[in-house]
Amino acid sequence: MRMWMTNPGLMCSKHLRGEYHELFAILGILRKKRSIAGYIKNNLIEPQALKERYLVLRFEMLRRHFKPEAFFDYSDSLLDYLPDAYRLYRINREESLKILLKRCPNCRERYMEDLWGASKLI
Repeated sequence: MRMWMTNPGLMCSKHLRGEYHELFAILGILRKKRSIAGYIKNNLIEPQALKERYLVLRFEMLRRHFKPEAFFDYSDSLLDYLPDAYRLYRINREESLKILLKRCPNCRERYMEDLWGASKLI
């Protein structure tokens, strides 16, 4: 489970949909008040960004003509049980992007197209 916290326009469809669905799994963990220590330790989730990230990913999915779920049952109170260090944790975006580009040739291709402006020519 991971929040990439990178520009969703650079993500391949597989990673875009994957992160989107993982946000719902993260909600489940928070509702059950489970520990997220391992996710924080491994730079995988950013609790305070859940709602905004959902909206950004959903917008990109709609832009690509996918049909994302419209209901994200999020409330700020879901984070109340977390210590400040976890609730306020921010993902190292540079590191996350490096991992994504190393893992996925499709994301890497989209990134390179954007980097060189090719996506702006279409």
